[in-house]
Amino acid sequence: MPGMYLKDKSSRRGKTLAAVVVIGLIACAPLFTGGCQSSTALPMLSGHVPGRQLYQTNCGNCHMLLRPSRYDMLTWSHYVDKYGQNLVPQEKQLVLAYLQTARTQSVTAAN
Repeated sequence: MPGMYLKDKSSRRGKTLAAVVVIGLIACAPLFTGGCQSSTALPMLSGHVPGRQLYQTNCGNCHMLLRPSRYDMLTWSHYVDKYGQNLVPQEKQLVLAYLQTARTQSVTAAN
């Protein structure tokens, strides 16, 4: 029967599409959950926990978290000011203090 063949073909197409969507969602999950760098990869610095948490929460919502050593402090300050519009000045200072300390530690450890 000709109609039977079309039904089987469209059913297979639907299952294939569903499988592709599920695999795509799983593959892209890191983009929606704070990025590819896990929070455990960020330096744990006593005294800078609030800054670290603000960095994870606010920056990690839009993109993967970057290593603090990725940029110099002038660049970090620019990015925190530009993209941290939902942070009050005190929170921005906490984030920058965390990034400065973490950056200094990772640069020192690399040398």
